[in-house]
Parts: sequence; C-alpha cells; structure tokens
Amino acid sequence: MKGLVALVAALFSFALMGSGVALAQGSTPVAGTFPVTPDPAECQVEERAREEFLVLNAEATPEEFATPVGTAVEVPLGEAADAETVAGVVATAREVLACFNAGDFPRALSLFTDDAIRTLTEEDPISEEELSAFLSATPEAVPAGQQSTLLAVTDVMELENGRVGAFLATTDPFVGPDTIYVIFIQEDDRWLIDEITEFLVPGGGVEATPAP
Repeated sequence: MKGLVALVAALFSFALMGSGVALAQGSTPVAGTFPVTPDPAECQVEERAREEFLVLNAEATPEEFATPVGTAVEVPLGEAADAETVAGVVATAREVLACFNAGDFPRALSLFTDDAIRTLTEEDPISEEELSAFLSATPEAVPAGQQSTLLAVTDVMELENGRVGAFLATTDPFVGPDTIYVIFIQEDDRWLIDEITEFLVPGGGVEATPAP
C-alpha cells in the first residue's frame, strides 16, 4: 500500500526527506485564524464513487519523475484573488487537512481533480487490488497530538484559464513546518486541488527556490 497511501498522506504533511522552504519574500498572508488544526469532524465533503478512483487509476500512465537537486522551481504568478475566491481556497485546504486528520483518504481525494488523481498514481503506480483495499479501509482518526496544522495560506492569485494558485504552509509533529504551491480549479460550487508543487528535495536539506 506504500504507493498511494504515502503520496496522499504526504500532500499536506510532506513526509519526504529533506527540508522545506520559507514562503517567498513579500508574500501576502490571507486574513484569518491561523494556525488552525482542522477537526476531523470538518471532513464533510461527499465521497466520490470508489469506482471513479479505480477508473482514474487505470487511465494513469506510469512515468518517471525526477527533479535534479537544486533545481529552481517556477510557479505561475498573477493578480490577487478576490475575497470570495480566497475564502473558497482556504475552505478546501482546511477540509483536506480535516480529512487527513480523520484518516479518511477517500474523502480527501474527493477534493482533487481527475487530473490530480491520475498524477498521483502516475508518479507511484498502484494495483487495482491495492487501491480497492485502500479505499475500503475504515477511517481511523489521527490522535489529537499528531494531527496536521494549517499554518498559513498566502498569495492567493488568479491565473490563466480560471485557475487559482496559492502557497500553503503546514506542520505536524513528525516533519515540522513545510510549504507547497497549489493550483486550484473551480468545479461546480467549490475549488478542487489540481496541481501541487513541492519544495522538498531528498538527501540532505537542500532547498529548492521558487523562481519568480
């Protein structure tokens, strides 16, 4: 079960070797109550049919993903998003963490787009049998002292094609504070995670620097 479980759990707790990067200089934090540790009870998103996950997994084409150590990571930039968009992005980020804290990974995955789910399994292929077992497992909440905390959401920006980007910073007792860049797409009445850029590199604390 190593593949998908490890990847999904790592998305906001960032369980990779190495050290993270601080937010870009001049970053604009989102107003709100931070830090916040989302309660598992906040995981209320309607779970997608598990057959959909199996289809997406079958459609994924396994690929090799390798980024050289020290590579500058370019992230798209845009104009500041309006308050309603910011609130929607923060709500999605918070509920994903709530689902992780609830140990309810199928519901967490329900907040990802089809393309994002395909990418997860492309990076680390998983068999249909393993995925079925993973999706069928009974959720078990993470103990209170080990849950992930959302430290900040910054620089929520409007991008091309109706997408929105933002920096998210989280922490947990095992990894400590880390940062990712997330691209969201609006589907129906909520924002879903479509792409994730991680600023962690394996092998000894080398930091990747977001390029303007």
